[in-house]
Amino acid sequence: MRANHESAFVFVINHEAEDSKTSVRIADLEFVVEEIFNVTEGRNVTFRILNHTIVFEAEAPRQKPQLLRLSVSRKP
Repeated sequence: MRANHESAFVFVINHEAEDSKTSVRIADLEFVVEEIFNVTEGRNVTFRILNHTIVFEAEAPRQKPQLLRLSVSRKP
């Protein structure tokens, strides 16, 4: 993950798994995520927050890493 005060970028990479579907959890962020956008596929990603942890489903076929942009909420 790479982050600044406006957004963060996350790569989901599948090196060896046969099943391309996975559940992703990101915890201990220092900001509130407003939106997750899959840059690779050009679509929004549905996510939920459980105990200060962002959880979402992703599909990353081998040889096709997914780049996700997490937009930071500007709300206090």
